[in-house]
Amino acid sequence: MEVMNKKRTFLLYNNENNHEFNIIVEPIGSVVHYKLYYSDSTEWTTTVRGKHFMSMVDDGNEVVFDKHLQNLNYSDLEGLRILLDFESEFSMLDVTAYDKETYRVVEEKIIFEI
Repeated sequence: MEVMNKKRTFLLYNNENNHEFNIIVEPIGSVVHYKLYYSDSTEWTTTVRGKHFMSMVDDGNEVVFDKHLQNLNYSDLEGLRILLDFESEFSMLDVTAYDKETYRVVEEKIIFEI
């Protein structure tokens, strides 16, 4: 996968047009780092607002997460789904459609749904 070595920030909006999350994508060589953050939106409590939620690293051979994935609460499961769907759309892979919350992703002039 050919990627630009440039750190990029994506803003994720839910179906009600509320800014819920940010994803920072940072390619370093052939390794891509994805970092999911809560937005600064007032819908989050002050204890999590703007804080790191979850990360994953894709080196082209495997994907490594910063959380232990054996027992996930529903919040962690949603974060995992967001990162995986984002990475799939970002790398132009097909995503299996299923009934789920969708997010509008905005980066300057680029908008796509995951």
